[in-house]
Amino acid sequence: MAVRTPTWRSVSLAAALSLVLSLSACGDDPDTLSHVAVDRTVVDAETSQTTTVHGYVPDIATPVGFDAGGGIEDPVIVAVDVTVSVGPDRTFSVRRGDFELRTSSGEVSAALTTVDRTLQDESLWPLTETRTGGTQRGWVAFAVDREAVDGATLVANRPDAMTVDGAGSLAAAALDVPLTPAG
Repeated sequence: MAVRTPTWRSVSLAAALSLVLSLSACGDDPDTLSHVAVDRTVVDAETSQTTTVHGYVPDIATPVGFDAGGGIEDPVIVAVDVTVSVGPDRTFSVRRGDFELRTSSGEVSAALTTVDRTLQDESLWPLTETRTGGTQRGWVAFAVDREAVDGATLVANRPDAMTVDGAGSLAAAALDVPLTPAG
């Protein structure tokens, strides 16, 4: 039995097929998602925490079997693209759980940690814990009613009785970043 040498055509076909299969396994093309640019920054003067909202994706489909809870009739996942910076002279961390989304109807939604795979399937990488002196960029997801997304506000919460080196115990605070389109 003779062994065939691969031809240019067979190698090219195999490479193209491999690329198509790889891309389809990564989820939807992020360029096809509806993205709204925001580009707003808030700074907590007491802690020097900086939160920048770059934009958001307003309508990611919920995964099969997902329960949004709270009586949401037509749930979607809103993913907010944020960069969080914590100054080097402060000893605390910022987590996804420190964020909430207040919808146009006034409902407040806590950050989701159960849809990381859904975000990753859309090539959106979840925000990880940001520690002292660190800066992280990532996505924070919320389940909301589709009709209440427009006019929503990201809320960056500072927990009650937070202790900051050199500043003692700080009261709770909430910094609002309206998700209104930039420009």
